Amino acid sequence: MKKIIYSTMLSILITLILLTQLLSGCTNKISEDKNYTEDVDRIAKEDEYEEECIGYAEAVNQLAKAGKYEEAIEMAEDIADEPVIQAEAFTKIADTYAEDGKKDNASEMIARALEAAEKIRNVSNISRYEKTIILKEIANIYIKIGQNGNAEDILNKAIELAMTIGEVEDGIDTYYYKIDALTKIASDYTKYGQKEKALDITNQALKIATEVGNKSNNKASSLSKIARNYIELGQIDKSLNILTQSYELAKEIKDNRSKAYILTEIAYNYTKAGKEDKALEIANHVLKLAKEIGYDELYGNVLAKIAHIYKEIGQKEKALDIFNQALEIGKKEAGEFSTGETILIEIEEIYENGW
Repeated sequence: MKKIIYSTMLSILITLILLTQLLSGCTNKISEDKNYTEDVDRIAKEDEYEEECIGYAEAVNQLAKAGKYEEAIEMAEDIADEPVIQAEAFTKIADTYAEDGKKDNASEMIARALEAAEKIRNVSNISRYEKTIILKEIANIYIKIGQNGNAEDILNKAIELAMTIGEVEDGIDTYYYKIDALTKIASDYTKYGQKEKALDITNQALKIATEVGNKSNNKASSLSKIARNYIELGQIDKSLNILTQSYELAKEIKDNRSKAYILTEIAYNYTKAGKEDKALEIANHVLKLAKEIGYDELYGNVLAKIAHIYKEIGQKEKALDIFNQALEIGKKEAGEFSTGETILIEIEEIYENGW
């Protein structure tokens, strides 16, 4: 089933019709936005813009994975007016080259990704966050091609930039973006075996989280991300303490869609911490919420995550049933968005491998 889904979705993604629609929709929006500078006024439009262009870099990624490197590079070059998207696109091409063992090509694409990233103006917390994540991803590719020194240099730059998130007053939850960036970088350090560095960064993230009030749903999510890092570091007791705090905050969330999403993340972390009973309790809670608000009101990837949790715990029949519901929702999403096929691929990936 996995091979069938992948081959079908990939063939759809690489058709000229889909790519033409995607490129047209994204560049048309850019054309409309050319009069905007990257400041507070631009941030007000970013959510709408990102929704329309979210699949652009992923479409480039699918082209590269299909071996259509020239088309992928041309597509990345065509988005020069948006350095964030262009940097993401070149990063994905570089990663595919690295996976294919083509180190020289990967290095060339990394250089182009860094060139695009340098054009990102650090005048909003969003732009600083986006640039931080791009640098982190580039560091991962350096690791894959054996350039550990370059990876370390780029990660240091990413950390420095992450710590400046919040210096701009633009009305967003700055601590959430900073914590998200720091926890992702720390997780990479754990994978590289640099646990002391990972612990130091995770501790910084926890300090930030404990010093802010619960102004929105974001604190529950932030604490869950931090707990995940401590699980990866083997500090289970500490992670469980933080997960308890996260869970209590999540239960108070009024919006059921937001609650379902965050509870799913928490349930997964309990699974990783070896607390399967608690994970099941929360997963069942999410399914009840899904019935209350209607499955169609949840994104397919949320149900895919729940399905993965049941699969990990060993309840494969229930996992498959939930996964099939996730696919049905994903198909509806695919019919509404020109990049919908990537949604189905993501659902499959989550179910099989987690997130």
